[in-house]
Amino acid sequence: MEWEKSNNKLDIIKNVATLTKLVYSNNFGVLNSFRRLTYLLPILPLKLPKFMSYQRKSTIIQIKKANLLAKRNSLLFTGCSNYISNMIKPVAESYTI
Repeated sequence: MEWEKSNNKLDIIKNVATLTKLVYSNNFGVLNSFRRLTYLLPILPLKLPKFMSYQRKSTIIQIKKANLLAKRNSLLFTGCSNYISNMIKPVAESYTI
C-alpha cells in the first residue's frame, strides 16, 4: 500500500480511499492505525475492531466525533504514554501501550 505523505486534501482523500479499499477487500481481524483519524471515517461504522494509536498529543474533538460514528465497542484508543492516554480517557476508551 502506498500512502501519500502530504497535507494536501486530495492526498488525504486518496489515503482514505486506499485504506477503505483494503479493508473491504480483505478479511482483517483488527485494524491498528497510527495515521490520521480521518482515514478511518468510512470504516468506523464497521464491526471490525479498530485501534487508533497516538504517539503525541491528540485532538480531543476529533476523538469524540470518531467515537460517536464508530460501531459500538469497535474503536479503542492507545497512547505511548500515560499522559496521552489520560487525555483521551474522559471522552473514549484508551490504554497506554
